[in-house]
Order: sequence, then C-alpha cells, then structure tokens
Amino acid sequence: VRFVVLASPKSGTTWLQRLISAVPGLYCGESAPFGRYSNEANPSGARTTLDESAFRALGHMLHGPEQHAEALRLASRFWDAAAAYWLDRTGARVYGEKFTPYRGAERAALAGIAGYSARLRALHLVRDPRDAVVSGCVHQLNIAARQTPDAPSEWAMPDEAESCREARRLPDALVAAAAEHWTDVNREILAGLG
Repeated sequence: VRFVVLASPKSGTTWLQRLISAVPGLYCGESAPFGRYSNEANPSGARTTLDESAFRALGHMLHGPEQHAEALRLASRFWDAAAAYWLDRTGARVYGEKFTPYRGAERAALAGIAGYSARLRALHLVRDPRDAVVSGCVHQLNIAARQTPDAPSEWAMPDEAESCREARRLPDALVAAAAEHWTDVNREILAGLG
C-alpha cells in the first residue's frame, strides 16, 4: 500500500477514489485496515476492520498485549495481500486506499496507519464540516428509513427517521454526533500527520 486518502465520512473520498482509479496504473481500494471496530448489525451490511478480524482469529492462541501486537502485524499482512490482489486483478502498478475511520475508532485506526509503514503517503481530504455533517445525517436517515421495524437501530422506529426526512429536519442528537465524529477524525488525522 503506497498511499492512503484519510477523511471523515461523507467528505468526498468515494469520488476521489474513483478519480484515482480512473488514472492508468493507479488503483484506490477500501478495506478498513485498522481501528479495532466491528458492527455486525449495521443496516448497510456488517462492518469489521482487518485488525479486529485478526484479533478475533488470534484469540484462540494469544492473549493480552501480545494478541494486540500480533493482530496489528497480521492486519498489515492482510492489507498487503489485498493490495497485491487488486494490483494483479487491475493491472495497476500503484495501490492505495481511501480510509474513513469509524466513530469511536479514530485514534486506533490512525495509530495502525502510522505503524504500518514510514513510506506510506497520506492525503488528508477535508470537506466543509457543514456539508459533511448534513450529508452524513441525511445518509443515516435514509438508511434508517429503509429498515424493517424489527431491525437493530439507533432509531426507536424507522417511522421516526421517515418523519424527519419528510419534515426536512435533522434531529439535534444526530447532528451533534456527526459533528463530533467530523471533529474527532480530523483532529486525529492532523495529530498523526503533524
């Protein structure tokens, strides 16, 4: 992995990922390498970082700090294998990834990136926080509105999300959570790149 595009969610990383991948010889993927995060109940599909998968796999053999250190090494190998796979599949010569850390996993995610390789190049993409927060909130409302009533959710009922969408208003708690995540991600990126 030669480069990583770091940003908070809804900051234009997918757009930039597609632009990069359109350049002959370059490919930009997304495998969520670090952050010790897992959410099996995500309505868009289960989300688990590579290091969390490695940590779980090693849990039968190792424990404590050794398990964590080995999980990071194994996640780095998984990441290298993903890069090799996509380079072979696409014929590209340079592989990089977009990376938007999950909420609550920002520090661990960026520590994993920092420990991966001193040669890794980082691009910090920043979108106006007002745009990123509104886009993130609308995205969450759209996901919640599509859920079935019995699906696990931060919403009491999908009807609540739908009524917010229809009224064209964003719940204060959702706006506050999205703004906090935008701040946390960008603070950690700047601290890690500084």
